[in-house]
Amino acid sequence: MNGPALTASTLRLAIEDVLQRAERDSVRTPFIGIESQQSWKGAPEIRIDRGVALIRDCPSPLAFREALTEIPQENQFVVLVTRSSESDLGQDVLARIARSRLHSLDRSILLQDRFGATSIDPEVFKAGASAGATGPSLADALLEVPSSVEWKAPGGVLDVGSAWTLFTQQQLRVDGDPTTVDGWIAWTADDAAAARFASLDGALRDALRAWLADRIGPIVRPLFALIEDGRADDVVPMGLALRVVPAPDEPAATESPALRDAAIRLESRLGGPVQSSWRLLWAEAAEKLVRRRRLDARDEEVDVHFRRAAELLEELGARDHAGASAILPIGFDARLQAVVAQLRGAVDRDAKATRAGLDAAFETLRAHERSRDPEANLDAIEMATRLGRWLLEQREKLPAAPGSFSAAATRQLAEGSFVDVARAAIVHGHSVPVVAELFRRLIERTTELREQQNAEFGRLLSGWLDTGSNDGVVPLEEVVTSVVAPLVDSAGVLLLVLDGMSVANFIELAPDLEERGLVEVLPTDARRLPGIAVLPTETKFSRTSLFCGKLVVGDAAAEKDGLAAHPALRAKGVEARVFHKDELVGADGVGLSEEVRRRLAQPSKNVVGIVLNAIDDWLAKGDQHRIHWDTTTIKPLDQILDAAREGGRYIVITSDHGHVVERDSTARPTADGEARYRPATKAAASDEVALRGRRVLAGERAGIVAPWSERVRYGQKRCGYHGGASPQEVVVPVTTWATDLQGAEKVGMKETTFAAPLWWSRWNADSLAPELPIEARAPAKRAKPPATTRRAADAEKAPLLFEAPKKVVEESSVAERVAREAAVGDWIERLFSTPLYAEQRKKAARLAVQDAVVARILRELDRRGGKLSRIALARAAELPAARLQGYLAALQRLLSIDGYTAITENTTTETIELHRSILFDQFELKE
Repeated sequence: MNGPALTASTLRLAIEDVLQRAERDSVRTPFIGIESQQSWKGAPEIRIDRGVALIRDCPSPLAFREALTEIPQENQFVVLVTRSSESDLGQDVLARIARSRLHSLDRSILLQDRFGATSIDPEVFKAGASAGATGPSLADALLEVPSSVEWKAPGGVLDVGSAWTLFTQQQLRVDGDPTTVDGWIAWTADDAAAARFASLDGALRDALRAWLADRIGPIVRPLFALIEDGRADDVVPMGLALRVVPAPDEPAATESPALRDAAIRLESRLGGPVQSSWRLLWAEAAEKLVRRRRLDARDEEVDVHFRRAAELLEELGARDHAGASAILPIGFDARLQAVVAQLRGAVDRDAKATRAGLDAAFETLRAHERSRDPEANLDAIEMATRLGRWLLEQREKLPAAPGSFSAAATRQLAEGSFVDVARAAIVHGHSVPVVAELFRRLIERTTELREQQNAEFGRLLSGWLDTGSNDGVVPLEEVVTSVVAPLVDSAGVLLLVLDGMSVANFIELAPDLEERGLVEVLPTDARRLPGIAVLPTETKFSRTSLFCGKLVVGDAAAEKDGLAAHPALRAKGVEARVFHKDELVGADGVGLSEEVRRRLAQPSKNVVGIVLNAIDDWLAKGDQHRIHWDTTTIKPLDQILDAAREGGRYIVITSDHGHVVERDSTARPTADGEARYRPATKAAASDEVALRGRRVLAGERAGIVAPWSERVRYGQKRCGYHGGASPQEVVVPVTTWATDLQGAEKVGMKETTFAAPLWWSRWNADSLAPELPIEARAPAKRAKPPATTRRAADAEKAPLLFEAPKKVVEESSVAERVAREAAVGDWIERLFSTPLYAEQRKKAARLAVQDAVVARILRELDRRGGKLSRIALARAAELPAARLQGYLAALQRLLSIDGYTAITENTTTETIELHRSILFDQFELKE
């Protein structure tokens, strides 16, 4: 076997070996003889563990003898490298060198000593040592590994796999496992990577490629074709582009001539045709690298990759198909354009526009990684998508006009208010001009339809005031009698009036209440009804009547007296008191006043009324900024709720009236007119309605005229207005919340939620799983519950009061359920067994959620395609809705790695999503 190359590393190993053996033999001499057919051309001195080795090249026996005359200093050794044999030197010369012999450079011995190996795979010596090879072999390269690298052969066996791994990590600086595509993709991002690879002898490069091909497959050919062509910088961008460009035989290429041509153009760049076997491996590895660099805040490098990938797609003629990429910015743009095109169809009433197409386009956009960027403003786009669904539903169903006022009010409660939420969410446009223009058109079209509904509402309201009954609605003057008084039999009640709050505002607020652990409840045999404000829809009429329990005009003092003397409460001997704005603030101007906090926190069976004016105060402002109403923007609501919880109270939340927001309204200054109503001295215009009757407390017998249109005002321009006859002003929420669900259930209450209309959700009604909440299904599609579900059957016949229909679930058999869970349970069990999961649980300590709860949440999300509304998830996983937020927060902590979590929540849409690909990547799970 030929000896290894004579290098500082191999010589150093040989010297250390000789000195170690000499010490064992108790032989001390500063001279060491090395037999080699190669001349020493290196430095005259090299550092060794025991000091300094003075290297002397001795081409002849005479030169060898002359070198022995040198007198080394302490800790110096003279190493004589010679091509002479021991017989040429003679015994007298040999007697003066270590162990009285020449030492040869033996790869096997050197490798064994260097890496603690007892045996070496013969393939280690063959790799890179083919006929005609002029450079070092793999074995030679291993001998060049710095002595500072303390690597030992696993189990004492130096196999070829371990040898290549050590070589690639030390010589080529591959970070991580070289038998993975990920490791090589990351390696190419090093500016010096291509140069290091090019410096290898051709035979060694060939051997490395052959070994890698056996380990990671045919991707080695195109990957190293780029590297050897001097285009290592293109490896990551090429991987990003390969997410878009398919192999010629893949369906995408056969269906698209442009993609087929792009795949053909790639052949010359990659040394052969694109193959489906490695295309996605390359793409996934490149995308993982980009994600890691984002986490490391290396955004400039990521941007370089993105720009180059876009250039490659342009060069290949595949840029128009960039929407296939879930990470490239141009992929996001393409997906956004697809959503815009679908929404245009909905606005233009294009017969080709469908909900399935719109949902597919939005889901594809939402799956793009840039959608999580706040600048993408995905929440607004989703609201626009909801409006698109609503427009399509209006086109397809052609819903009949409501036949009664209660039906019109219910429509506002159950659907119209959701349209109003979505309109408000997109009113400020978008940073992308084409999207901003689409938003404008959406608002225009949806407002046109809302105006038609408002006209129907105004007509029915006028008739109801003359002849209608209160069936199907809750007049605000009856709230204390019908809602508050029955509750006080079992606990104290907080009657919370949010002045000016519309149903749309309540829809924004409700999720925040749930997150604070409050649970909305209703009597078991009841259903939800709309609250109806007193007319005109202003505070002095409607709020005073609410507290007094009768139709009356008054002020704050009248409200205090009215609730304290309310007949329904006095009949029960219940104390009641109302607190207004100035009475809520503490003595130092900070926080909730001590008196209010003390009254709320006392577990007394009394009624505490509180008025919060945040929304109504905002309406009076002139600026047009939008506020998301929740417990942080309605002060001091959070402290009020905390105190009520402490006192174990029921919380009845309602409003005295709603409002319309300023949206290009027309001003009609009128003498003696208010913001949204005027005296009936002139006949009602086409966008107004005449109102008179006992519930109209202004204008005496003549009544008033008020606009049903949201586009009319009689006063100065403000953020919003009230006083008129639109459903946004007249219909208000009347809801009851429990701080103790178990206690509420004992007295005949049940948990409920403010159900959204079908078009609000992203699920197609025809494909919903039976376990989904009934509120998410089209009524016509709902299956009749089995006779055994008595509660569900009773609910179908229940009298109207305040109930939203409860979910009806047909329980599958135990066998079916076990089989269904087993289908998605395997990967969850594997997740629990990973070391990283165990480490995460240890970090979370007492804050970690139980594995059983983790499994239920992950299982239900996975079975439903990764997405569920909060209430649907709570029901499907059989978890208390009031505790779900806490479970989710703990689960997010548990599954969060490097700032990325596999569980996210859209607070606007109340949707929980499982990002399975992130989870599998973080915990190294295999599909």
